[in-house]
Amino acid sequence: MFHKVGFIICLPLFFLLLNCNGNKSTVESPIQSETIPFTTIVNGSHSNYNEGAEITITSQKELQEVFNRLNSTRKPGYPVPSIDFNVKVVFFYATQELSYGGAPITIARVEKKKNQILVMPVDEEMDPMKLVTTVMSSPFVMIALQKQTLPIKYAMVL
Repeated sequence: MFHKVGFIICLPLFFLLLNCNGNKSTVESPIQSETIPFTTIVNGSHSNYNEGAEITITSQKELQEVFNRLNSTRKPGYPVPSIDFNVKVVFFYATQELSYGGAPITIARVEKKKNQILVMPVDEEMDPMKLVTTVMSSPFVMIALQKQTLPIKYAMVL
């Protein structure tokens, strides 16, 4: 009888020790990424894209169209840069229209991930006690980087 009770007590202890087998020697590899250099062309607090926009620009004509919209309410407007689209691509991002006077967007870095290019903004925390202007705005940023074959996406800050 004592033999059966000892076996019943030892069996759970055996399984507990079996699951506690020490440190694992495997190392999880992080997602590989490569930083891509970029240049900020222009950023501001009102884009005239009230619904927001995420545009990869691959020609001088497309660039002119975006600047026409940006400058439609500005006098003088932003000058349209001349870009060599054989070696460069331009990425434009604008938020949807905001009612609290959003600050211009600043890009922290651009990273090449497995299947896309991510444009990552500076994470600016808003002070909940700070007064903000109640004016309609649509913050935007435009950057130039080396021509890419992968899709370019704006990475939202959470």
